[in-house]
Amino acid sequence: MFFSHNAFLLPSTGAYSLFSDSAAFVDIETTGLSKSRDEITIVGIYNGKESKTYIKDINLDDIVEEFSKYRLLVSFNGARFDLPFIKSEFPEIEFNQLHIDLMYPLRRIGYSGGLKKH
Repeated sequence: MFFSHNAFLLPSTGAYSLFSDSAAFVDIETTGLSKSRDEITIVGIYNGKESKTYIKDINLDDIVEEFSKYRLLVSFNGARFDLPFIKSEFPEIEFNQLHIDLMYPLRRIGYSGGLKKH
């Protein structure tokens, strides 16, 4: 029963299998939690083949083009934090992709929190 209700988490099933050739796992680091006062320092993207790191004052602006390459974005808490934060700094990015935020399904199966302790 566990796997039938959570099949979308498995790489070989669900939305991921339909878009795996055009998927990006996304995470950001910021100077704080406020979109109005803080800034993105790093955006990390893993596309299944390579990890890409975009750093403020070096190549962070390149994420505009990079995000346009993907049809599926996967994140943890990205719906509430990462994508809105990116959108506030880069309003020209249109997040029209399918987005899977793993925080919600992982909570349903008993996982909570993240790597950081507040």
